[in-house]
Amino acid sequence: MLTPLFHKETVEIIKQYDELGVMVNTFNNEVESSYIKSFVGQDLHKSGRVAASLMNLILSQGQIAIIHIDESLKNAVHMQEKEKGFRNYFEEKELHDYSITTLKLKNSNIETKFASFLEENPDLTGIFITTSKAYQIASLLSSAKSKKIALIGYDLLEKNVNFLNQGLVHFLIHQNQKRQVYLGVSTLVEHFLFRKEIPDTILLPIDIINVENASFYVS
Repeated sequence: MLTPLFHKETVEIIKQYDELGVMVNTFNNEVESSYIKSFVGQDLHKSGRVAASLMNLILSQGQIAIIHIDESLKNAVHMQEKEKGFRNYFEEKELHDYSITTLKLKNSNIETKFASFLEENPDLTGIFITTSKAYQIASLLSSAKSKKIALIGYDLLEKNVNFLNQGLVHFLIHQNQKRQVYLGVSTLVEHFLFRKEIPDTILLPIDIINVENASFYVS
């Protein structure tokens, strides 16, 4: 079972596994390959569209930044798909009162580069973070209290939930990685023990978390 964060390397290793007769299942991030037996996760393109629809509910207009943190965008299909879905929503709905820009950040320069970005974009009203690191941006925004910026990110990390409860993160999209792994393992167990067919794809719901329902998801 693999979580293919790095697309190029994943494609290469999957081919090697196939040559060795090793079955490969992926979860969380989907990779198109005839060597993969099954995928468990979410529709990442639709996930981006869900984030866009939430942003549209929060904001009536303005500038929105799509932020990718600490991964190479060219080699990260999961971030590409989320961005494509996000942009596709605004294009399809013909929402011309919004402008969307993309910002790529590395942990080594995240504070200085983001601070410069805020100075260069004083009309920024919304941020969509394509990874689980919304807390890093929320932490930086907490010191810029004069700015009211809508923030949407992924995953119920403790730091993300803390900023959600403080009102600095507006929504989190729950990818339910534990459920993904459970389903991936259970299908393998049922296949090897009971000869059940492994489904090509198992898609999980795209759960929207806000301050009102977060406690139901966090154990």
